[in-house]
Amino acid sequence: MRNEKNDRRVRYTKMILRQKLIELLYQKDISQVTVTELCEAADINRATFYAHFSDPYDLLTKIGEDLYSDLSDYLDEFQNEENILLPLTVIEKIFEYIQENANECRYFLSERGGIQLRKRIMELIYDKIIEILPERMNVSIKEAGYLYAFLVFGALGIVQRWLEEGLESSPKEMAAIMMDLIQGMMTGKRLIRREKAPPDAPPK
Repeated sequence: MRNEKNDRRVRYTKMILRQKLIELLYQKDISQVTVTELCEAADINRATFYAHFSDPYDLLTKIGEDLYSDLSDYLDEFQNEENILLPLTVIEKIFEYIQENANECRYFLSERGGIQLRKRIMELIYDKIIEILPERMNVSIKEAGYLYAFLVFGALGIVQRWLEEGLESSPKEMAAIMMDLIQGMMTGKRLIRREKAPPDAPPK
């Protein structure tokens, strides 16, 4: 029971430190955040902070690593799905995760958050889906590269807009919107290919 209580205390400590750091980062650069003000904001002592992190940079790095790792796990779910490119349930889970971690996601997707984590996430998505796109979407390798760029930048834009609007729509609604856009794009692509296909040869 004591270990369980200690585990809860540790989880709470890390959670409140993450929350307060992100709040401070909307006011100032990470280089200006001190351990003292972070501890005061989180109402913990410095010894407790140093038991988990070496400095604010270390804490910010771990926040980013957690986001990266969690997204990788969700993409593994989609990668193992055989029937559809992006299963609705997986997309909804990703939106739920973004909703639960809205402040952190909003920060890392903003100019303040820099480009490094976004670049790593885009590379992660590329590695996860580029090999299966040609087969599942019936496109060439070259087309798959363009399709990846379209999907990733479009998805990031949708997420940023959702965050900026204060998460007005539910994760389920957002997942449905994204699926409709993807399916609409693929329907249009199939129609274009059908129009470009050579007519059947006349019977001899």
